[in-house]
Amino acid sequence: MSGDLSVKVFGVGGGGGHTLAELSKYEGAGKLDLLAVNTDAMVLLGLDVPKKILIGKEITGGTSTGSDPILGGRCARYDIGKISEAMDDADVVFITCGLGGGTGSGAAPVVAERAKTVGALTVAIVTIPFNSEGKKTTHNAEIGFKNLKTNCDAVIVIPNERLLTIAPGLPITEAFKLADETTATIISELSDLLHEDKSSFTLADIRAILTSGRTVYVGIGSSEISSEAADLALESPLINADFTECCDALVKISYGVGVEEAKVEAALNRVSERLPSRVSLIWGSSLNPSLQNNLIKIMVVVCLK
Repeated sequence: MSGDLSVKVFGVGGGGGHTLAELSKYEGAGKLDLLAVNTDAMVLLGLDVPKKILIGKEITGGTSTGSDPILGGRCARYDIGKISEAMDDADVVFITCGLGGGTGSGAAPVVAERAKTVGALTVAIVTIPFNSEGKKTTHNAEIGFKNLKTNCDAVIVIPNERLLTIAPGLPITEAFKLADETTATIISELSDLLHEDKSSFTLADIRAILTSGRTVYVGIGSSEISSEAADLALESPLINADFTECCDALVKISYGVGVEEAKVEAALNRVSERLPSRVSLIWGSSLNPSLQNNLIKIMVVVCLK
């Protein structure tokens, strides 16, 4: 895959901005164009992100939308020129937000709509609220999710409630931080796949999988044992799906310098065995010297019908 691709990541609303701040710490973040979008000027000011887009100042006065997705959408459309300018020459646009509020749920679909208009592969990576966040937040999330599916090639879903099975008993602030870290990790893994010169994936391969407004779940697992790495990825709490509903899958295998080719093949075979035979599976593997010598790391992207 060529490293010349223009990949832009729009963090929309408070949750999206926090994810960008986390993502900026990751190795390889320099290859990404990170842009925070918000109606709240003070929140943007406090973000350690190089590019910031304030939307709807003339509508909200530079404050929040008060958890109103309709207002969030209005603000994005009011300043659609700023958003369009920021998307110039984009090949791939990732949009990340925490669904449930006003700006994320309302403005993110508008950003996605514009990205599709310029011809970019458009993928949203969103968190779904914790049950404790209440009915209004859940309702807002449903609106945002529906509109994102209409305007995106794919929507990758991270159910916050299932994060608690990874680290039970976390205080709510730490749980939100875990959500930001998980979202940033997924974006980082996908962007590495796009930029890795030795990757056996092409942008056409990825477009073939992430298309038609699909709902997507991602699992990541690592182990020195091929089958265990595959099982950990497929059994990730974040894969909130029945594999019988799976129509396509993308598998990225990274491995340390001490891993033999036979172990990589064994990992792929394990994934293939556990998915329905009708599933169209695209896969690629690459050496990652930063991994421990004998470690195999697998990312499984599962697309539903």
